[in-house]
Amino acid sequence: TLARLRAGGTLRIACLGDSIANDLGNAALDALLEGAFPGAAVDVRFTGRGGTGWSRHKAQVRERVLEHRPDLLVLLAISNEPDALEPDLRELLARVRELSPGTECLIVTPPQQRLSEPAQGHRPGEILRRVGREAGVEVLDLGGVWRTYLAASDREEPWLLRDAVHLNERGRQLSARALVAHLAAALRG
Repeated sequence: TLARLRAGGTLRIACLGDSIANDLGNAALDALLEGAFPGAAVDVRFTGRGGTGWSRHKAQVRERVLEHRPDLLVLLAISNEPDALEPDLRELLARVRELSPGTECLIVTPPQQRLSEPAQGHRPGEILRRVGREAGVEVLDLGGVWRTYLAASDREEPWLLRDAVHLNERGRQLSARALVAHLAAALRG
């Protein structure tokens, strides 16, 4: 992914997950990446389905991932059963690596605070970071980006949402810019 961005090549990104991944995918992410990496041609597609999480997607890797031939698979979903989050995501990553070994993955934590806080003894952000670390997959802590931004702008989370769950235009742009910044920092580092 970084080599393609650095060299100005074509980069195909698939956003896999639920409606939150769709919000990220339709945030003009391609234009933001092309602006940050001159010469790069970026194709972004949402390949998931609203209201679904890793339990469904792990069984649909061919349809949701392979058909789109992504260079980078961005994984973001809030529609995960807490008890199955870790095993389902691990299985999904294993299937992607088995069927499409050249596809790089990026796990993104949910941006909404209530979804990254402990629930029934589960800490989704910690789980996602652990899975990423153990699987050798980059993790973008979007929840942390949102918390920092809201604190600095003296705003509350609803300012970034169009309803109780979904990102409004501000939330989409903040999330997309965080992804671009994450890739730019990785390229520098």
